[in-house]
Amino acid sequence: MNRISRRDMLKFMGMTGAAALAPYPIRHAHAAKRPVPTVNILKSYPYEDREVFEADLVIVGTGLGGLWAAVTAAEEGIKRIAIVDKGGLGVSSGSGMILAGTIYWLEGDDLAACEKEYLRYSGGLGHPDMLRDMMQTSRRRMEKWKKWGVTYEGLPVLGIRIPTDGNRYNKLSINPRYKGWACGRALVQCLLDRIDAQGVSTYFSKTMITDLLVENGRINGAVGLNRLNGNRIVFKAPSVILATGSCTFGPGYNVSAHQTGDGYALAYRAGSKLQNLEFLNPDVLARDYNLEGGHLTGMFGARFINKHGKDFMWDYDPNNGTNSNFNTIAFAFADEWARGNAPVYLDQTTVVYKYIVSRIFENLSPLNTWQALNYRRLRETGNAPTDYPHNQIVLYYGLQGCIRTDNDLMSDEIDGLFAASLSQSFDMSTIKGISSARGMWSGEKTGRTATRYARGADMPVLHRDQVENALERSIQYMKRGSGLTYWPLIKKFQDILHKPEIGLRKTAESLEHGLKQLTEFKENDLPALKAGDSHELVKAHELENMVLVAELFLKSSIIRTESRYSHRRMEYPLPDNENWLKFINWQINKDNEAVLNFEKQA
Repeated sequence: MNRISRRDMLKFMGMTGAAALAPYPIRHAHAAKRPVPTVNILKSYPYEDREVFEADLVIVGTGLGGLWAAVTAAEEGIKRIAIVDKGGLGVSSGSGMILAGTIYWLEGDDLAACEKEYLRYSGGLGHPDMLRDMMQTSRRRMEKWKKWGVTYEGLPVLGIRIPTDGNRYNKLSINPRYKGWACGRALVQCLLDRIDAQGVSTYFSKTMITDLLVENGRINGAVGLNRLNGNRIVFKAPSVILATGSCTFGPGYNVSAHQTGDGYALAYRAGSKLQNLEFLNPDVLARDYNLEGGHLTGMFGARFINKHGKDFMWDYDPNNGTNSNFNTIAFAFADEWARGNAPVYLDQTTVVYKYIVSRIFENLSPLNTWQALNYRRLRETGNAPTDYPHNQIVLYYGLQGCIRTDNDLMSDEIDGLFAASLSQSFDMSTIKGISSARGMWSGEKTGRTATRYARGADMPVLHRDQVENALERSIQYMKRGSGLTYWPLIKKFQDILHKPEIGLRKTAESLEHGLKQLTEFKENDLPALKAGDSHELVKAHELENMVLVAELFLKSSIIRTESRYSHRRMEYPLPDNENWLKFINWQINKDNEAVLNFEKQA
């Protein structure tokens, strides 16, 4: 039986009243009051092959981190910004597809309690100075949204801010709106409008950065490749911000499908340290389609059941049940699978959810375009989530670790190289709404610190041999006469990584076996990778990057002999603060070998 607290019961009663008073369908009544959303398409610069573009700052990635960095850098007075994305600007990242529930720390919040609640997930291992900075400056970013025309409308009865994942102090602000847009698309569109109005940025869409140009520990620029026509471009700049997202090890969850570890690989090959790569962030979603935030429905009466119909989450989290942290839910899924209780289903047919909550959600909820379309098509085909329990699976949302930086978010090893959003190794803990909060905070911060650095740096001098080598490397897969394309190889790669015993039920045996398989793939299959056109060329680089990151993920997972947050070793079920209150860092040496070092908790 799904247990409901007195507070939740009162909440449901209020929602029942709201539903009873609202005529059906509510959506049509509200749609007339909202402006029709318009898209501000930023025109991409049409560069020639091998063209050199000079800028003061290059920003790679156009999620919340990259876009906020561009806005802030322009506000700080920088005049030449190059914004680069391997997809469409503001489109390829997950930011435009998320529900965009974001944790803000506002006036009256107990920041000490919020910090303690957040750090309990990681057992105290993290970067508390960065966390405090994000919390203390959060109100400023909320005020900026309001100034720019973004409003958070919340939901009936629940209001604008709600706790999730069993938390009490850290709360989501939900349902952002901007000029007819909702959710993540509202935030992205607002930032694109700001950037366009500032008039100091040049846009390079469909352009993948394949190498950074670094000399004597200083960034000189980058080399990119156009996925539409194959043209290559050289960026000459004293400052670069990597805001390329996480690494998911290939397509799966559509919100993060384009996050292929590009920033990790770029920084690592250039000499920067990577950190926390053993921490993999899983999430659960429907097997046959994607909907953002499905596990949040547990707050409102839905439940996860196994093949026997058991509401099993109470066995794993007696206090919160289905409203648990999504890492706990993912681990429970894996354990049910191991015990022979799979498949697992999300049951939204409960009375409270089906007849009260779903009615409000589908008419007033903060659904962005793709989710609204999914709901509509599911209902039209007789497969609405409330018609019958839907099969659920676990997919990787991305690694929690990435580029090791100082408190200004600049690489410790490469001057002028900055990291933002999920490309920056902030912490291994995550709760709903923290990723978008990280993106906004780190984007704003790097926009300032990278601008400050660029002002004090001379325009770099590019060296011909280094540039030529990078240009040649960018098209290496096109020059292979025979071999295999990305599509069969990505399937083989994913078969190695996407297993419960690799991500959710780790053991020394399973990890060593996975590393052996990956090594064989790297030595035997990856050298056969070829590209027949510029689109396949970009996909080839993505696979190369994912293989690099996957190897470090497996090695880190073997080395950390404890369980801590999303890193779970079955032989070591508990955190070991005596031996493991430290970070695992990786850095490449001059012989192209991965060098391990440990960093103690500050």
